[in-house]
Amino acid sequence: MILRSGRMIGLDQVIINFDEASISWRKNKINLGEGIFKYKLNSY
Repeated sequence: MILRSGRMIGLDQVIINFDEASISWRKNKINLGEGIFKYKLNSY
C-alpha cells in the first residue's frame, strides 16, 4: 500500500503458483468426474 507520504508499506504483489496449489489440493481427494471430488479416507 502506498501512503499519502509516498512511503510503501506491506506487500502489494503476491505470487501464487496455481499449478502447484492444484496438485497439493488434489493429493487427498479422489476425482469422481464432472468436477466432483471425494476425500480419501485415512487408514491409521
